[in-house]
Amino acid sequence: MLVAFKIAAIEGDGIGPEIMAATKDVINQVAAVFNLNIEIDDVCAGGQSIDRYNTPLTEENFQKCKDSNAILLANIGAPQYDNLPIEQRPERVMYRLRGELGLEVNVRPIFIPSSLRSCSPLKDEIVDEGFDVVVIRDVIGGELPSPKYRGKGSGGEEAYDKDYYNEKIVQRVANWAKKYAKLRKNNVVSLDKANGLASSELWRKIMVRELTAAKVDINSILVDSGVQTFTKGVAAFDVIVAPNLFGDIVADELTGLSGVGNLLPDATMGQGTFGMYEPNQLHNMNQKIVGKNIANPLGLIMAVSMMMEQSLELPKAAKVIRQAVMNVVNRGYVPADLKTSETKMVLGTREVTKMVCNEIKELS
Repeated sequence: MLVAFKIAAIEGDGIGPEIMAATKDVINQVAAVFNLNIEIDDVCAGGQSIDRYNTPLTEENFQKCKDSNAILLANIGAPQYDNLPIEQRPERVMYRLRGELGLEVNVRPIFIPSSLRSCSPLKDEIVDEGFDVVVIRDVIGGELPSPKYRGKGSGGEEAYDKDYYNEKIVQRVANWAKKYAKLRKNNVVSLDKANGLASSELWRKIMVRELTAAKVDINSILVDSGVQTFTKGVAAFDVIVAPNLFGDIVADELTGLSGVGNLLPDATMGQGTFGMYEPNQLHNMNQKIVGKNIANPLGLIMAVSMMMEQSLELPKAAKVIRQAVMNVVNRGYVPADLKTSETKMVLGTREVTKMVCNEIKELS
């Protein structure tokens, strides 16, 4: 009997429905060639759920996510929800799923395929030195998931978030940094603000202790000093680990410097194999491209490769998806946002998906 896998699919907002439809085609193609039984369970969440149920995520749809082997999240957020209280916006879906399903870290591989090097705003000679990093970011602690305070004080309206960390949280993140370091160059750069934040002081102490004990080369530097070096090149970096807020900003800066953000995936992982998989650019607010067969689905398709490898434990299927996407891109067939002087043809959402599916058949 075939092992059955259940995927909770959140298409979300904006371009989400289009790129999720494309990604389902890829999943179905992979299931066919590898003889897999994969059930895709659609989940209403984000803006769609606010419009229908007046909440970003209902209990019924939360349970669908909880009962799955993995979650696919296509796109979250839209301008029409920006005036809602933070706790009621579409993005709260992520924080609830992370917090209540035991997801600990966000893992973002950020790289530039050789055929797309001119997409980067960096000089060619800097890109040629190497641009292939993994950013590991805590998603449990820090300001983003913390309780929100708003009120009035002697200075008028006031608000604050809580930058809370403890030893257990940092140890868990260190374990993920160790895992990826051992798979790569055994080198980790940890970014913090230990010269001004007590939470960063604790972060640095525990991170250095844990990675040193694991015989991983660890270099702790201040986040502001670290990001200054990125525009001069990232070849010296391999695995980067950072607290929640810093990691979010640093990963987005590196993604911007790559110039290929819509090609890249990310994953939010917990203990065991369960995870939530997304495109690197999860908050695409460009309403002008919605419904026009323009949106780039490759980041979410690449996220399926991560899902196959880490949650479904299907490394061969994962490798075929990655290779299929890279083959299509390196031959010069890309969505409009990845167009370069080497591009042979700009393809729409459906067309580039069809090419990836055909390539999967060829590779299998």
